[in-house]
Amino acid sequence: MFKDASKWKTIVSLFSSVITLEIPGIFKFFYSHPESMFHILLLCISGTLGQMVVYWMINNFKQHVVPFVTTSRKIFSVVISIIFFNHESFWVQNIGIVIVFSVVLFDFIQEISAGKAVESRDIKTSQSDLNE
Repeated sequence: MFKDASKWKTIVSLFSSVITLEIPGIFKFFYSHPESMFHILLLCISGTLGQMVVYWMINNFKQHVVPFVTTSRKIFSVVISIIFFNHESFWVQNIGIVIVFSVVLFDFIQEISAGKAVESRDIKTSQSDLNE
């Protein structure tokens, strides 16, 4: 799955670059800014590692963990960016961040509680089957 997604992203990006005639501009940019190759390499490595972590989480955890982690990561990235780079944020934006995080957290807790209720019901059912 990981290889297929990466393969198709590469094919679509290359096709788009050829159709829009951006290939010469790309090479000109790399020629005039050779230090950017290192930054692009780091971006590729971090993107690959991020994909691997997401696929690992999908395989090893329940379905509700991945959206919680990815949404939390995005929210924390925005908050850290606002604080670290001293970006201006309005009170409405801050309320939006709190609302989004609260809803995601509530949904996560609700799904975990529902999962525990199902597990306890299954345990009770299996115990009653053993007693009979």
